[in-house]
Amino acid sequence: MEGLPSDIFDHDIKTFPLKDSAMEAKLKAQMDKAEQQAEKEAKRGRGRPPKSATTAPPSKASAPEVPITKVRKGSIASKTQKIRLYFHYLSHKISFSEPKSYPQSHEGLDEILDKIEVQLHGEGGIEKASVMYVTGAGGLQKLMDVFNPLGWDLSGPAVTLQQAVAANEEKWKDLVKEFAIENASWFMFGPTKRLILTTVQLILAVDAANKMARANGQAPPAPQPAATREELEKEARDL
Repeated sequence: MEGLPSDIFDHDIKTFPLKDSAMEAKLKAQMDKAEQQAEKEAKRGRGRPPKSATTAPPSKASAPEVPITKVRKGSIASKTQKIRLYFHYLSHKISFSEPKSYPQSHEGLDEILDKIEVQLHGEGGIEKASVMYVTGAGGLQKLMDVFNPLGWDLSGPAVTLQQAVAANEEKWKDLVKEFAIENASWFMFGPTKRLILTTVQLILAVDAANKMARANGQAPPAPQPAATREELEKEARDL
């Protein structure tokens, strides 16, 4: 330190940050304040539930299921009239009694209509299962005429498969009904399908009868003569 002015040396000694300097005290105060603030935040957070429990959205499994009610089209009056017509014309096919007082809400009327239609569609499908069985036998018989890898002869001349099935109804009738009940979802037939199956049944019966009559040598019924003009005019006057 020789050769330096004493006043510069004294200035450096006074401004050098020593252990007990003001700068150290200031830094220590700031650190203490930060630690106190951290302790306060920690204490405040101890009483709170975990963040995931408060912010996580409710799961789908815990949400209550809301039943979806399907309301049929139509007014309350039209639904009530429909139920009355069901009981008036088809009460012998409905297992429960007609309500004495009809509900005045769509939900109540729809519940009655559902019960009626499920019963009619189910029983109607079971009844038509026999028609489907006979029709299926006829379809198999015709298929064998086109594709017959096993050499089955199902078209006669002694008897056809469809005739054999129709003649032995007592042997398979209950079994077919049991099959329909076991697979009830397949045989829920509305009135449109049942009407089509009934028509198919009539067509098959007429076809079988005519073919049998032709095979036995019976002549077809003679056509009716056309009505004369005078007869048509007389019918028109009678109407």
